[in-house]
Amino acid sequence: MRYLILASFLSVVFSLNAQCLDELNKRGYFDSKIIQSSAWWTSSVGKFSIEEVDSYYGTGSLKVEVPENNNNEVKMFTANACNFSVTKNQSWNISLYAKGEVGDKLIFSLVDADNKNKDIGNASLTISYKGWHFIRINITSNEASTNAKFKVGFKNKGT
Repeated sequence: MRYLILASFLSVVFSLNAQCLDELNKRGYFDSKIIQSSAWWTSSVGKFSIEEVDSYYGTGSLKVEVPENNNNEVKMFTANACNFSVTKNQSWNISLYAKGEVGDKLIFSLVDADNKNKDIGNASLTISYKGWHFIRINITSNEASTNAKFKVGFKNKGT
């Protein structure tokens, strides 16, 4: 299984230059040669890279290789320099293009960095067909945080 993600967020968005969440540009892509450590923290389990050959739009997409099925080992967070505020019951509309094996599962979460990255809202996605496809999910925060992060978890084994 191979996850390729091209992320474009409506309420929460990535900057083209910094890959941080950015409410101003309302779009963003993994068009750089590397995943910027100033914008993203990635787990030591799994391999995270930029795929330059197979992207939906632009010159790159995020590629994640998962060594085995897991509950929470293969994940990425926005880095501390990219944290943001969330109010209770705030709705986050997240849109992206994804590609993976049918049945693969991704978990998108808002987490509170001041509370050991406690999950304060999430939504799951199961890949439903082959090839690139547009996905829109909604996450509603169940708590407020002045130091929130965006998290993506990759659940299924594959490359």
